[in-house]
Amino acid sequence: MSRRWLEKEGEAWVEDGILTREQLQRILDRYPSGNRAAQTLPILAGVLTGLGILSWVASHWEEISPLIRLTLLITTLIGFYTAGEYQAGRGRRHIGASLTALGVVSFGGSMVLIGQMYHVTAHDARLWILWAIAGLFSLALYRHPFLFFLNFVILTASQLFSTHSYGEFSFVTAALFLLGIGGYAQRQGSSRYTWTATVGGVFQAILWISSSDLSSLWIFPLMLGWYALGDSWASPRWERPIKTVSLGVAFALCLFLSLEPIRGESLPPALIFTGGTALLWALSLIARIRSKRWKDLYEWVLFLPLFYLTQGFPEAVHTSLYLLLLLGFSLAVLLTGYARGSRRRTNGGITLFLIATFTAYLNLTWDFMPKSLFFLLGGLLLFALNHYLQRTKRDRLSQGGEAK
Repeated sequence: MSRRWLEKEGEAWVEDGILTREQLQRILDRYPSGNRAAQTLPILAGVLTGLGILSWVASHWEEISPLIRLTLLITTLIGFYTAGEYQAGRGRRHIGASLTALGVVSFGGSMVLIGQMYHVTAHDARLWILWAIAGLFSLALYRHPFLFFLNFVILTASQLFSTHSYGEFSFVTAALFLLGIGGYAQRQGSSRYTWTATVGGVFQAILWISSSDLSSLWIFPLMLGWYALGDSWASPRWERPIKTVSLGVAFALCLFLSLEPIRGESLPPALIFTGGTALLWALSLIARIRSKRWKDLYEWVLFLPLFYLTQGFPEAVHTSLYLLLLLGFSLAVLLTGYARGSRRRTNGGITLFLIATFTAYLNLTWDFMPKSLFFLLGGLLLFALNHYLQRTKRDRLSQGGEAK
């Protein structure tokens, strides 16, 4: 248990009323800050050493005979794993994790090089899946953050490679991500794991939509489903990242629609789309009724399928409607942050409001204003808005608001 973890999780405990701020500070006083350089340097040293060895081998690769190449790959792989186990067994956890991570990287690199040596061509993400299985096995054995994030990168890259190189979504990769990354985050309970797993899970879901024949608008009900899942989750460690990420994606998609309206045949079937959206809203409402949580109901507006209502109207009507939606949502986040004295929500509301304001400015002035003047006035407008909002925030929070 680290002090950094206690600080992050402690804020959530205070916000949920589990602890008072004084009690949290007393707990933190029992865990003095450690030397993070002592944890980071061994990992960095192991990575740089391994990269040096791999770079030397790669530069002389063509000069080595196939048998020696194979022997070298196997020796390197076994060497890294053995050294990692030895260091971990002697209590040098961070050095052991860095060496084990190099073993995982060597495993994936060896498969690629062996395939090139014997002219084996991949037609799916099978190689990446085998690599991910080896990485997840190492994560299960050593339970180190470095191995967690390495596996996150491998599984995310695997799905990207599968969707963009082969045009198909790998459900095996998605299952490994859910069970490996999601399962590990659930067991550990730390917010850095739950946030990472949530971002990766949402990204995998978006890749599924993008690799299929479905319209990108189906991302709206997909994110509403994630939002409903967050409403159903009892733990704030999962609820906050799931709802925040899903709202962030929906906000970004609304921004896109305010700039590029989707018309006619590109729209999904209205009955199926609106029916599915209504069902997911009902599930979110049921979860809120059961938990008796009624705050932030305005967040649902981001998932409204307004693009059906603007069909047949001029493009300016569509753009204006989505800009009003974005500005209204941003102001709601900002005002609720003020009302609760929450610095995190207030800062988020300010950021969203500035983005929505700049988008509105872009829509209104891009076509007729000289570009140099456009950027100059846009920058001055954002500076002025930011100054006003930050001053208002300080005034409001200085009257008794807490930094949450």
